[in-house]
Amino acid sequence: MHVLSDDSHLLRTVAPEGDTAPHAGAPPDGEAHALWRTLAGDRPAWSVERHDVDAPPGPWIVLREASVSHLDVLGALVAGGQSLPDGTTAVAMAGRFQGQRGRIWHAEPGNLQLVTHLHVGLPADTVQAALAALPAVAVADAITTLAGVEGLVGVKWVNDVVWRDAKVAGVLTRSDVTAGMVRSVRFGIGVNVARTPTLPPGDPAALPPAALADAHATFAITGAWAVLLPHVVERLATLRDLLQCEGADAIVDRYRAHATFLGRDVTIHPVDAPADAPPIVTGRVEALLPDLTLRIEGAPKPIATGRMRFQATQSSHHAKR
Repeated sequence: MHVLSDDSHLLRTVAPEGDTAPHAGAPPDGEAHALWRTLAGDRPAWSVERHDVDAPPGPWIVLREASVSHLDVLGALVAGGQSLPDGTTAVAMAGRFQGQRGRIWHAEPGNLQLVTHLHVGLPADTVQAALAALPAVAVADAITTLAGVEGLVGVKWVNDVVWRDAKVAGVLTRSDVTAGMVRSVRFGIGVNVARTPTLPPGDPAALPPAALADAHATFAITGAWAVLLPHVVERLATLRDLLQCEGADAIVDRYRAHATFLGRDVTIHPVDAPADAPPIVTGRVEALLPDLTLRIEGAPKPIATGRMRFQATQSSHHAKR
C-alpha cells in the first residue's frame, strides 16, 4: 500500500513501520499521482510503502488540511469515469466536512476524518440498506477490538456510533449506481478520538458528544487516530467481502447486534424539523427490519426516516436483551 502525505510527521504517524524510508518530492506516476494532484494540488508529497495492513492496496492520502470535501471529490472522479483503486482512502486532520443531510462540521485536532472507496458490484435493490449500515458496524467493531471491551460501543439508528449513550462517531454512505448495480461505494467517517466537538443547539435528537480519549486509555495517547485508522479500513473491507459472499442479511445482522435502541423507549423526530415540531412517534422499538426501518410499538407502519431520541438512559445496550 502506498501512503502519501504533505507532512513527514503525519506520514510516520500513519506508517511507523513503513517498508521504505519516507521520501520527499513529487508523487509517483500513475493513479496515486493523479489522485494526489486532485486532492493536494501542488503540495509536495512525502511517501512510504506499508504492507502490514490487511486491506485493499490503497493508496492512502493523509493531509494536514482538506480544502475540499474528500467525499465530494472522490464522487466527482467516479462520476467522471475514473476508476479509483479498491481501498483508496483520504484522511484529513483539519478542514470543513459534510455530514448527513448536508450539515457542515469542522474537524477537531487529533480526531479521525476519512473517506474510503471500495468496489462492490452488487444489485442496488438488494444491498443499499446493508451499505448504509456497514460503516457504523465497521467503526463499532474497530473501537471494540482495540479497546478490548464488550457491550460499551454500539449504534444509534441510523448512523451514530456511541460509547454508552454518547456519540463518538458519525458515518455516511454514498453509492455509485449504474444500470441498477452498485459499482462502488464511498464511506465518510468522522471519529471523535482526542477531542469532543461542540454541537450547535436546537437538535432535540442529538446525543451528547464524547471523545474516545476520555472513555478509554487505549485512545488517550498521542496519535491514537492513526492507530484506529487501519482497523477501520480493514473492517470496512472485511464487511464488504462479507456482503459479497453472504449477502445483505449478514451485515444487517451485525448492525442489529450493535443496536443500542432495540427494546428501548424512543421518540422519532421529523428530519430537519424545528425543535418544537411534534414527533412522528414515541414508543418502544420492537424490531429492526432488513431494510433498516423500525417497528415501534403503537406505530401503524414501520418508520423509515427520522431522528431518534432516547427516552431512557441505560448503562449498556445489552441491558434489555
